[in-house]
Amino acid sequence: MTGVAAGNGVPDLERPYRRWSVWARALAGFAVLAGVVWWSPLESFTDAFEAVTLPGVLAALGVGAVTTVLS
Repeated sequence: MTGVAAGNGVPDLERPYRRWSVWARALAGFAVLAGVVWWSPLESFTDAFEAVTLPGVLAALGVGAVTTVLS
């Protein structure tokens, strides 16, 4: 089957667009993150990391695991 992507009926012409859109979304996300880091004071990040505790991380991982299993 030439002209059709791996058995899903999507023409090969659409595949480069998908690759471009994936890169565009990743770069846009990186740009937003870079903007937040650029305009925010460094203390906001260091204070946030100081507020993280091991019990809080374990609780978040436990809740995430339970919701993943139940879904």
